[in-house]
Amino acid sequence: MIILRTCLEYAERLRKIVSRNTLDTECMMFSGGIDTSFILLSYEKPENLMIFTTDLGGRDISYVKKILEKINIREHVIIRISEEEYEDSIDWVLKNFKTIDPVEVSGDIVHYMTIKEALKRRCRKIVSGDGGDELFLGYSFLLSKDERFIREWIKRYSEGEARLPTVEVGSRLGVEVITPLYVDETRSLAREIPLSCLIDPSKRFGKYFMRLYIAERGFPEIAWRTKDPVNTGSGSMYMLRGIVSRFIREMNIEDVYKEIENKMMFKPPTKTHTYLAWRMIRSSIDPPPIYLGEGSCPICRRRLVNRYCPFCGAYVDENRIIHHYTDEEF
Repeated sequence: MIILRTCLEYAERLRKIVSRNTLDTECMMFSGGIDTSFILLSYEKPENLMIFTTDLGGRDISYVKKILEKINIREHVIIRISEEEYEDSIDWVLKNFKTIDPVEVSGDIVHYMTIKEALKRRCRKIVSGDGGDELFLGYSFLLSKDERFIREWIKRYSEGEARLPTVEVGSRLGVEVITPLYVDETRSLAREIPLSCLIDPSKRFGKYFMRLYIAERGFPEIAWRTKDPVNTGSGSMYMLRGIVSRFIREMNIEDVYKEIENKMMFKPPTKTHTYLAWRMIRSSIDPPPIYLGEGSCPICRRRLVNRYCPFCGAYVDENRIIHHYTDEEF
């Protein structure tokens, strides 16, 4: 009980920080996940909110509906798009971010569609949940790490800068993205919170103190949902894979491989990478330059940044084992 009370006290401190940082923002990206649900519950006047959810066939929408049944907001905008619109969004992401990482592309498409719709509805600022995973241990792989690793992780992201995809997309569309979970006050708080409030005793859940707060507010089905990244929770990855499946059926894949190897100087590791690389070529988008020095990506020969390849999404761990998206993951 002491641990529970302590964790809820930290959650209340976070709630107050979030509330202060969202006072004048009445547009919000909402997935029904832990981060955006916590932010919604931090609003003093949710009835003024216009909330945006992109639904492409994933699980998020069911959680969104559950929480909005009990909270009165001004308007809920659900964004659904055709495959043709999705392909146009792919081109926008490829042009602006020069990546063929399927995880990044399918996630950035959701941010792009959501913020673009918000802009149409005259939102000049919009709230997102970015930064919560980095500061409060939202990534599943962190749950099995020892305390030293976790403290170093929190130190890195609380003292340095995390990549916030919604902020990057928003800046290109002319919309200011507010990230109340990733401000100076929350960075300081993250360094203070005990591990027992970040990871639950069974080591199944990160953001434990935030989940406890959401459950305490009467939403246990939200609090104890498993983590769905934005690309799967929204259904974006499934739409991308459907498009890729059609592409593979209709094209001579060996000719596609040859064209990519000739123009990009590498063979993509998956069919989804192949489709995105081919689409870059068709859209006359130049890829990042080849890099042959130390820190060259073993998959695509572009430059690694902190062991990660921004172009193809490969990651080389401390044991020099290569990890990358596979089509079998979804």
